[in-house]
Amino acid sequence: MSTAHSSTATRLSVMMFLQFFAWGSWFVTLALAMGNNGLEKFIGGAFESAPIAAIIAPLFLGLVADRLFSSERVMGVLMLIGGGIMCAIATIAPQGAEKGGLIVWLMIAYMLCYMPTLGLGNTITFTHWLDCGGPCSRSGRLVRLSEHLLAGGHLQHCLGSL
Repeated sequence: MSTAHSSTATRLSVMMFLQFFAWGSWFVTLALAMGNNGLEKFIGGAFESAPIAAIIAPLFLGLVADRLFSSERVMGVLMLIGGGIMCAIATIAPQGAEKGGLIVWLMIAYMLCYMPTLGLGNTITFTHWLDCGGPCSRSGRLVRLSEHLLAGGHLQHCLGSL
């Protein structure tokens, strides 16, 4: 494994870890945090924000990221905006049930920023993985089952390039 490939693989691994760590660090305890702030009635709405955003957000941001801006920049901007929204939620939540509706809308806004980053992260990973001589590149010899499963639409491209 070359040094460039090793460095790229490490950076991509860290990016993917941090992306899912950010989601998992708060999503698991969301119901507990909302319950402790008197927002029990709004827990369902907060959790409903994820699938709604997963359906809506990629339709718009995928077009923007693919045609107008680099995926890295779009992902960075979305993560920063999402972080600001999360800070606002943390500030508003202790005010209790009278702000519950606002918190649900802020959760939807956050998820509209977060959900497209899942696809953008995959785009960034596969673009750089293929460019640096990863297992699916022309110079690579190893194609592991996990990469087949993760590659999705790239599977035929990977097999055709060996």
